[in-house]
Amino acid sequence: MGFQECLKEILKYEGTYSKHSSDIGGETFRGISRFYHSDWDGWEIIDMVKEKIDGVKILISGDITPALGSAYNNKLNQLVALFYKEEFWDKIKGDELSEIDEEIACEVMDMAVNMGVKTAVKNLQKAINSAYSNFVDSESDERLVVDGIIGSETLAALNELKQFDCIVDVVEYFRKYRALKYAEIVANNPNQAVFIKGWIKRALKIS
Repeated sequence: MGFQECLKEILKYEGTYSKHSSDIGGETFRGISRFYHSDWDGWEIIDMVKEKIDGVKILISGDITPALGSAYNNKLNQLVALFYKEEFWDKIKGDELSEIDEEIACEVMDMAVNMGVKTAVKNLQKAINSAYSNFVDSESDERLVVDGIIGSETLAALNELKQFDCIVDVVEYFRKYRALKYAEIVANNPNQAVFIKGWIKRALKIS
């Protein structure tokens, strides 16, 4: 599963246009928050659609062709894909992760989209450490320093686990720690409880 296939899966969970009062990100399109990414070029097109009759309904449908035509719809989709590639896939070294295991690459990208790149990478490193401890009978330090940076050590450790057929363990730990992180978020901010069901479903289903 390369970038395009992974993005297709992720966008199923991100939805189309929304402006939920409980969403810290405020106005969003395809999961892109206007609050956090106000400089994204797609907002210019979205604002043009909102000026049209039934503009918000058209945005919610996910296809802006009825408002501005197919050329603008294609352009907006391209801007969405470019955003996700530059902000998430490239930053988690998606191509390199995918060469090791495509499911891992998509899992990490999805969490990066939902919770930030550094948090997602730390979660991966924790999962690698836990999976590594299953087949190494040692009381030595953990395999990786959990620093939120994907470098040669993280990639090497993941490759090593692949050789031991332990990738499935990494995925299971990754999902477990991700679900626990969501629970922590809600515990610290009860207003986010409205999203917990969707978050947990996403953590268990994405791949």
